[in-house]
Amino acid sequence: MKKVSLSKLALVTATVAGILILALLSNLLFTRNVHVYNARTPLRAVPICAYDMTPVENPDSPTGISNRYTWTIGPSPAHGTNLGIYTFHQYVRVYVNGEELLRLDNARDDQMVHTPGANWCFFPIYQEDAGKEICIEIIPCYESAIERDPVIYMGTIQDIFLLTAQREFPQLILSGLNVIVGLIFLI
Repeated sequence: MKKVSLSKLALVTATVAGILILALLSNLLFTRNVHVYNARTPLRAVPICAYDMTPVENPDSPTGISNRYTWTIGPSPAHGTNLGIYTFHQYVRVYVNGEELLRLDNARDDQMVHTPGANWCFFPIYQEDAGKEICIEIIPCYESAIERDPVIYMGTIQDIFLLTAQREFPQLILSGLNVIVGLIFLI
């Protein structure tokens, strides 16, 4: 049986990883400019930036304060539209016309972890919600999270994921390279 040297194996692994990364980059970069006629504009995830932010004293909050982000839903949201909220060490409450419809907090007080950490909350927006007021209450768990605004997107879950992946693409590539280098050193 023939022995394969470690340097040859590392070279083959690095070559395969490089080819896969180039294929991914070419797919992401070159297929974006393909023209397809469509009489309707495809729906895309959009960041929500036009909101009113109001700090509110909250005695139930670990920091004694919560921030409320309020805006009105536009006319006739499309089927499958979701509100995506990314938070970091913050509890979340979502209200539509004053009715609480979503809550993110810890399930129990006796667990080792006392905050929800980093989370995505997805909340479906129905066509009946057109013209209604949305209020997102963000309750920070630590003083350092008081000034941290949540990332809020509206669109389909897939579009929100793709938009986030595109924005985080350089970090994903670097993370993938770290994994590949780690695997090469393990072999």
